[in-house]
Amino acid sequence: MKIKKLNKSALDKLEPEILNALKGINEKYGISFRFDSGTYDFDTASIKLSILVKGAKTHAEKMFAKQVQLHNLDTTKIWKIKDKAFTLVGYNPKARKNCFTILDVNKGKEYVTTRENALKYFRSYADGGTMTISLDENLIEEGILTQTDRNGNAISEV
Repeated sequence: MKIKKLNKSALDKLEPEILNALKGINEKYGISFRFDSGTYDFDTASIKLSILVKGAKTHAEKMFAKQVQLHNLDTTKIWKIKDKAFTLVGYNPKARKNCFTILDVNKGKEYVTTRENALKYFRSYADGGTMTISLDENLIEEGILTQTDRNGNAISEV
């Protein structure tokens, strides 16, 4: 069947066939290929093909490992929200806001989340404690917490 129009489903069908055609090169040189990103319209497509030495990590995997080490994150922790359970699985260095990837352990679906959530729910401490990054606005309104400037002086509302 000839492809008359390029769209996501057509490219999804082509990708495994192209990778399968490259298997001889994989075995001969001990490398692997993967498609990373690209653009397409109805009659053309530009796709980034990455070549990896066997056992090598992708750029995103290397960056995730650095973030885990830098922020002392625990990739084995489970973050539970109602009936869902999430674990930290990835990092996108190009994303500005939702840069961490979490996996729904029960369904296998991936979601993105902010750096603040990753630090809040997946940070590892020697004593096993947790730390809350963002303040609960209700606590501030009730007067339990008081906002202060750098010198410790209370900030009054204007």
